[in-house]
Amino acid sequence: MNVFPRQRRFWEIIYNCILISPLFTIYVYSDNLVNGRYTLKYFYFVMTGIVIISLVSIITLFKNKTITINKIDCLIIIFYLYLFVRMVFTSNVPLENTRFITYTVLLVLYFIWKNQFRNNHFCQVYMFGLLLVASGQAIYGLMQFYHIIPLPPTIGLFKVTGNFGNPSPYASFLGPLIPLSLGIYLLTDTSKPLREEIKNVSLITFLLLVLILPATHSRASWIAAGITSLLILNRKWNVIFRLKDMIHSRFYRISLIVLLLLIFSAGAVSLYHFKKDSALGRLIQWKISTQLIAEKPVFGHGYNQFERIYNDRQAEYFSTGKRSEQEKRIASYTIHAHNDYLELWTETGIIGLLLFLAIVSFALIKTKNTNLNYTMKVALLAFLIEALFTFPFHILPQLIVFTSMLAFIGSHLKSERIMSYPKVLSVVGLLFVSTCAGRLANNYNAHKIWHQANMFSSGQMYEVADKLYEGLYPVLKSNGAYLLNYGGTLSLKKQYDKAIPILQNALLFSNDPNIHLLLGNCYLESGDYRQAEKYYQKAEAIEPYKFYPKYLLVKLYAKTADEEKLCRKGKEILSMNIKVHSTAIDQIKREVMTLTGGCREPGGVNESVNKKRKEKP
Repeated sequence: MNVFPRQRRFWEIIYNCILISPLFTIYVYSDNLVNGRYTLKYFYFVMTGIVIISLVSIITLFKNKTITINKIDCLIIIFYLYLFVRMVFTSNVPLENTRFITYTVLLVLYFIWKNQFRNNHFCQVYMFGLLLVASGQAIYGLMQFYHIIPLPPTIGLFKVTGNFGNPSPYASFLGPLIPLSLGIYLLTDTSKPLREEIKNVSLITFLLLVLILPATHSRASWIAAGITSLLILNRKWNVIFRLKDMIHSRFYRISLIVLLLLIFSAGAVSLYHFKKDSALGRLIQWKISTQLIAEKPVFGHGYNQFERIYNDRQAEYFSTGKRSEQEKRIASYTIHAHNDYLELWTETGIIGLLLFLAIVSFALIKTKNTNLNYTMKVALLAFLIEALFTFPFHILPQLIVFTSMLAFIGSHLKSERIMSYPKVLSVVGLLFVSTCAGRLANNYNAHKIWHQANMFSSGQMYEVADKLYEGLYPVLKSNGAYLLNYGGTLSLKKQYDKAIPILQNALLFSNDPNIHLLLGNCYLESGDYRQAEKYYQKAEAIEPYKFYPKYLLVKLYAKTADEEKLCRKGKEILSMNIKVHSTAIDQIKREVMTLTGGCREPGGVNESVNKKRKEKP
């Protein structure tokens, strides 16, 4: 008699586990793909999305479902459609770009998850899965910190990176999970099955996260986790109300407020000086971003255009006007604004920003405040706080967790019944995923071959690499990193006429200074010295404190016998302070001293160098 209910429960658990499988995207990486720590995460996520959409579409073919929608759902759909329109009207952005495909899959998963969160069993599986992901990442980070698991040599000086290869995105993933695990432990009841086990897991997860987060040195995550954890504690023990009730004297209340302000100010100053250069770098990024916003405040500069337009503006910023040495020393090639709100405003204008803020405002303010829902809201708030200082909404695992939390909160908002679920949507869903699956497989194979081509190019087997790159062009022609690698290999083969258009095309999709340097090299070898100087100067302006672009300019001026520019640029290199010492910089300085040996004018390179030598004991 109990066989069928047990089988049904078993298959329900399997189904729920499949639905939460995108949460485990963070654990996926590969050494056989270009940038495999992030690329394979994308492929895994889209593939799990295809499986989930297919499964749900098949099930709904045989069941009558009702479509319900609430205000958050409407705002999300409007925001998605606005991004689509903004993308269509932005030049050089293909419709099949990874960022928009990610948003599309997340949109569908949001509605699937929102519908499933009405099922208590799914809620428990989701909570358990999310806590396992969090605790697993915390354990992995602790093993890295204590050298139980060695970090790859490409990681650099970082001690803890999780599965990201960098401590910043690792910390921004863990930060919101601290108030989540604390809230589940302190605020949820134990009246339902598995709830006690989930509470025990949440306590272990919280302790593990608290142990590892300080090692990431991420101030944004510390702030987000600290503020939101205080909100959880206040919800549990009503600390603010009790303090207010205990302190009746106005003098003591004012004194307490002043004391808290002093503590806050001291903490802010300490965090600023903890990594001062990093803080100053963000200020420069925000300064230039606001200049871009002022130019096109309503509709922005275009979908997915921040990296390209920002580095153009940064190059212009350092090329025109006298900038301080501190600004030059801190500035570098920038991909994100380290403030997702400024970046969204820059790309999509005030309309895109207001739509996003409307979504999260409805989620935080207009939904029920049950203990579990409140915990989810506080965790969502932690993501929003992090987004003030970093870029969690551009990291796939963070986006997945954020979307799932938003779906949980959205499931607690009153929805209006629209119509019965039309079976045609299931058919459309199946056709959509079948098309996507084929294209995804082609894209995955292209990335594998791209990695092989890079290996051949690194091994100086340029002919083999060239053939592989050429075959990938129809699939990856809108990928700036691929075009950079392809053009670089062609330049190493001395096929400059073929490399230049490839690299020029790369600039439509990326403003990586290495593209400018390669173009400078190609034009130099082709005898077009004016164009070579132009691209070297652009690379130098994007990263004003890098030695290599200046060194290439010195070699160019030496070749063209432009003594004035040679002496000026040589003096600049020899007087630069070294941020990170290396043998390459020593070699550059020695060669620059040799190349500028003819600079004899007063204040020239030799005179300044000799003066420095005399000053030394």
